[in-house]
Amino acid sequence: MTLNYRTARINAHPVLVIDFFSDRGRLYTLRYDLPTGTPQQSSRRVSQVLFLNRKALEETGQYAA
Repeated sequence: MTLNYRTARINAHPVLVIDFFSDRGRLYTLRYDLPTGTPQQSSRRVSQVLFLNRKALEETGQYAA
């Protein structure tokens, strides 16, 4: 899984892009357009998204620390 945090060209809002591979080696991409805010707000939002993804993977037994 790779995590990229960048600013969109239009409206200059933060974008969180998560790329990961399935068991079959297929690439999937999740893109979250985050609302404009302070760096602290963006940091909290990114932490929340990562927490929810980890929780979902743990529930399915696919999380590996």
